[in-house]
Amino acid sequence: MIESSKILYIDSDILPIRPLSSIFNATFSIDKDSLPYLFAATYDFTAARTSGEYRLPVPILGPNDTHAGDSPHAGLFLIDPSEHQVNYLQSIYDNPPKNQDFTSFMEQSMLKYAYRNGRDYQCTRLSQMYNTQWPRLEDTNVSYAIHDKFWRDLSPVAWNLRRFWYAAWGEMQGWSEARQRS
Repeated sequence: MIESSKILYIDSDILPIRPLSSIFNATFSIDKDSLPYLFAATYDFTAARTSGEYRLPVPILGPNDTHAGDSPHAGLFLIDPSEHQVNYLQSIYDNPPKNQDFTSFMEQSMLKYAYRNGRDYQCTRLSQMYNTQWPRLEDTNVSYAIHDKFWRDLSPVAWNLRRFWYAAWGEMQGWSEARQRS
């Protein structure tokens, strides 16, 4: 996809609740060969949000809340694909490091490895506002997208927030049915 510039990947369990256009202002980084690249993502918020159980004080969301975990969360990421990055990722895919398992989180495992801290390509940290994992109702005041498996009965997300997903699901169902009729 190198003919494209800035591709935003969004997992299907992420619900945008306001326009994400500001994410495209993410800054480029420079690699070891002095070439610009972009791989931007939020960092895994599991520790801070304790998988939705909120055992610790949850940091306040805001433009500079890039303090979450130490590995990128590949559920939502922005990339400016280049031949250089394609070759880098392909080399990891073709020659995976020994004792490195890329099967635990599908594509996320390899991306977390490729863009981890201390590597040639490090991830540009995005605010948790772009991918608010295990959201709370108060997060919707600033979040651009909320992330959970809202349809699961065991979701830790409160019902007053899960209604956003059910409303969006109903809209998609209606759109799909109208499209089939026409």
